[in-house]
Amino acid sequence: MAKLPVNILGISYSHGDSSACVIQRGVLVAAAEEERFSRVKHDASFPHRAIQYCLDHAQLSPDAVNVIAIARKPSNQWLKKILLGLAHPAILESRKRVENFRTLDQH
Repeated sequence: MAKLPVNILGISYSHGDSSACVIQRGVLVAAAEEERFSRVKHDASFPHRAIQYCLDHAQLSPDAVNVIAIARKPSNQWLKKILLGLAHPAILESRKRVENFRTLDQH
């Protein structure tokens, strides 16, 4: 039988309601949506505050995370994303910052 990773950080972003969670030894111990911290309804930006909350709640440092699981499908609900971006232009700016970070990180 395969051994489960001890600490898993789950991240969902790039479509409405970005979020994070921490699973320890197969048990969900923390979960939060980014909108809880940003106060932007259906926030699609990278969930850095939700991640920090989950790590703090689980009393984990980033180094203690064994696996990072990212749920991401950019084509998911594209019309909803366009309408969300038009309603909340700040989301588009934070998305640009994440994309710029990825570009810098790859070089």
